Amino acid sequence: METAVGRGFESRRARLKVMVMSQETCAVVGCDAEAQKMVGRRYIQALQGLNLRIGEVKGAKIHLCKKHYKLAKDAMRALKRPP
Repeated sequence: METAVGRGFESRRARLKVMVMSQETCAVVGCDAEAQKMVGRRYIQALQGLNLRIGEVKGAKIHLCKKHYKLAKDAMRALKRPP
């Protein structure tokens, strides 16, 4: 039995995500790497805590490269951790 995935069908959402992500660069000022992840605006506080400046953000999501996403994720984890 052949599934939809096996026939090469992709969801519309998956196709749109690939198109959007392929055009975006990292939102961190001075970084020209291709965006790999999109995160919410709550990550701005974590990035500012790392002394990283964010360029102009369009919409509710921030585009980050792999390197800056890892830094932001670790900083968010540290902010959430109780003292």
